[in-house]
Amino acid sequence: MSDDATGDLDFNEITDKIKKHAKFEVCPFCQNKNWYILGGTGIDKGISRITITLSQFVPAYTLCCQSCGFVRQHVKEIIDGEIRPTEEKK
Repeated sequence: MSDDATGDLDFNEITDKIKKHAKFEVCPFCQNKNWYILGGTGIDKGISRITITLSQFVPAYTLCCQSCGFVRQHVKEIIDGEIRPTEEKK
């Protein structure tokens, strides 16, 4: 799934990044282990947008189960280490 001309991340690069943060690799609904990457083309390949308001969005890696269609999203900036989630106050 990599396009070397644009330097896009391929499926394995994206899933390897996500595996460092996510605790599941199988679909929680059907136990399938095969995923599609949804969203974007060119330099945005594999990145979709989570809409917050009409003018605000959060870039995310979006994976779709190849068997049942379950969709999971991971905020790109957290997965890429660009920002860290804030800790909850106790």
